[in-house]
Amino acid sequence: MKGDFILRTNGAFIGEGVETHRKWGWMVRSSLDSDAAHINAAVHGDGLTSLQFRRTVGATTEEKRSSLNGADIVQLERKGNTYIMSVAKSGETFVSEEMEGLVLGDEFY
Repeated sequence: MKGDFILRTNGAFIGEGVETHRKWGWMVRSSLDSDAAHINAAVHGDGLTSLQFRRTVGATTEEKRSSLNGADIVQLERKGNTYIMSVAKSGETFVSEEMEGLVLGDEFY
């Protein structure tokens, strides 16, 4: 992809049990390499809803946690080098977290 965008999806986990590391949501990466700079807006198996990002290749993944757990709507927006995660439970108001200054390049995955 190139340029600014807004990606939105609705989702839920299928099946019983809580696997903390399973996730659904959006991820944008500078490359397809496993250690690429990236950002993701995801709901985790235990309900944690967070904006996670790696600023540079091989860096540690950082996180901004949402005050909302167990969202069923996840939106990721890009405005230049600013990324905004907006999450909600269906029918409720969106809650947002923002990450500024993340450079993923002109073209990204």
